[in-house]
Amino acid sequence: MDMNNIFVFVISLLASLIPTVIYVRILLWFDKYEEEPIWLSVLAFLWGALPSIFLTLQGEKIFGMSFQSLGFNARLVQASAQAPIIEEMAKSFVLFLIVLIFLREFDGVMDGITYGGLVGFGFALTENIVYFTSAYKVSGWAGVGSLVFLRTILFGLNHAVFTAVTGAGIGYARMSVDKFGRFGVPILAFFGALTLHAMHNFFGTLAESNAANLVISIISDYSGVIVLLLLIYAALQQERTWIIQELAEEVEMGILSPEDYAVASSYSRRLFSRGRQLITRGPTATVSRTTSKVPQLCAELAFKKYQYRLFGDQRGSRKEIEDLREKLQYLSNPSAPASSAAPA
Repeated sequence: MDMNNIFVFVISLLASLIPTVIYVRILLWFDKYEEEPIWLSVLAFLWGALPSIFLTLQGEKIFGMSFQSLGFNARLVQASAQAPIIEEMAKSFVLFLIVLIFLREFDGVMDGITYGGLVGFGFALTENIVYFTSAYKVSGWAGVGSLVFLRTILFGLNHAVFTAVTGAGIGYARMSVDKFGRFGVPILAFFGALTLHAMHNFFGTLAESNAANLVISIISDYSGVIVLLLLIYAALQQERTWIIQELAEEVEMGILSPEDYAVASSYSRRLFSRGRQLITRGPTATVSRTTSKVPQLCAELAFKKYQYRLFGDQRGSRKEIEDLREKLQYLSNPSAPASSAAPA
C-alpha cells in the first residue's frame, strides 16, 4: 500500500469514526436510568463492525448472482430486497444471542434499542470506510466529500435506527408474559426494520436517475427516527415508573434513603446531583464518587424486582435482589439496621 492509499484510508477512517463517536455518545446518553455494561456494549458495537459485515458479504456472494441478468433492475432488487434482508439478519443475530446468553443484562425496550443502535453504528463505521475509499478511486476527493455528507450526516443514523427497531421488539419480548408479546412483537419489529431499510435503499437507488426520489428517502428515514424517539420516550417513562413503584418498599424498610429515592426516580435530579459532585473537593470527593453509584443500583434493583414479579426466580434473580439491597443499604442508608426481607 503506497502513501497515498494510506492517506486516503486514514481520512476515510476519521470521516467515519468521528461522527460515529458522537452518535454513540448521544445514544448512550438516552439510556438514562441504567447504564449497560461497557464490555457488552463494546461487544455489540464490534459485532456490527466486523462479524456482521463478513456475514453480509458472504450472503451477498451467495444470493447476488441470481439477479445479474436484470441490468439496472438487478441493482434495484439487490438494494431494496436482498441487502436489507441479509444485513438486518446479520446485525440482529447478536441481539438474540445477548438476550439468550446475557439475559440478566437485558432489561427491556431501552436496552434493546441501545444494543441495536450500537450494532448499527458499528456496521455503518466499517461500511462507510469501504465506501469512502472506493469513492476516492472513482471520483477523487469531491466524491469522498459528497459521500461523507450523505452517509454520516444526512443518513448517518440509518443502520442504527434499523437495528434499534428490531432491538426494541426483542426488548419488549424480554419483559412479556404472553405468546404474542414474546414471539409476535420481535418478528413485527424485524419486518419494520426491513421496511425502513428497503424504503431507504429503493428510493436512494432511484435517486440516481431522478433526484426527487432522494426526498422520499429522507422522509422515510426521518420518519423512522421519529418513531424510534417515541419508543425511547415510552421506554424511559416505563423505567421511571418501575423505579418509583418498586423502590417504595426499600424506603419503608430503611434500605434506601428518601433523598436517594427522589434522585433515582428523576433524571433531572440525577443531573443536578452529578453537577454538585463535579465541584466537590477535598475529603468529600471520595464520598461523592461512591454515592454516585446509588442511582444505578436503584435502577438495577427496581428492574430485577419487576422481573421477579413477572417470572419468579429467573436465573438467580432472588439472590441478585438480596445482593443489590445489601449494596444499596451500605451506600444509601448505612445507619439503618440490616434487612433480609425477601423480594416482594
